[in-house]
Amino acid sequence: MAHRAVVLLNVPKIIDAAHPVLALSTEEICKHLTPYGEHPAKPQNLERILDFRCFNGIFSKTVEEGEEDFKLKKYAHSPKSRCLSDNNLAETLLMFTSPELTKVWPHANKLVFNPDVPVVEVITGKGMYQYFADDAPDVHRMYVRALNRTAPQALKLLENYDKHFKALKGRVVDVAGQMGTLCAELASKYPHLQFVNFDLPEVVKEAPLIPGVEHVGGNFFDSVPQGNLLHLKFCSTGTTSAA
Repeated sequence: MAHRAVVLLNVPKIIDAAHPVLALSTEEICKHLTPYGEHPAKPQNLERILDFRCFNGIFSKTVEEGEEDFKLKKYAHSPKSRCLSDNNLAETLLMFTSPELTKVWPHANKLVFNPDVPVVEVITGKGMYQYFADDAPDVHRMYVRALNRTAPQALKLLENYDKHFKALKGRVVDVAGQMGTLCAELASKYPHLQFVNFDLPEVVKEAPLIPGVEHVGGNFFDSVPQGNLLHLKFCSTGTTSAA
């Protein structure tokens, strides 16, 4: 949760913005924090959080000697903390440490007695995707965005099959295609093909209109739209081994 605190306080980017100064004291960092209610930021409280992070290699710390044995701590990036300046990684961290997900953690022991049921379903009575859509819309949007960011890697791999796409005719179905980012890129590159972005109804209802792409909601455990080529990635997330 200390990771979550420094991201919510925007500490990584505050240190970034101080460049060319490489290290800041908590007093300097607190000057850039957005006030929370009527309470001003307390440098000593932030110092406790950052000291704990430094112990784990998240941020680095230097101590400068001052007058009358006064010691000034200054904090800078470490290779690990620099990752938290990345919007994508920071949002993923916020997603996995969200209250809606962390409430499941204390019940992890129940997996021993319910090995074939995801722990989210054991606790909430709903599958992970449905739980996100019904009870954690902010987490749901973060989750979809995180999966959507896998499209560039998939496109890179599909470049190896360029000649096959050019020779293909008919319909391409991207199973669990989230917001349709992959289909959008492929549709612009191969306009002779029809593309279907297939995902859960609660996902595709927020997908944007994309020329050459049809959004279809459903569950691939039940059925998948017909196509001449099916593309699947990360479809096993949150499912059982039997599924």
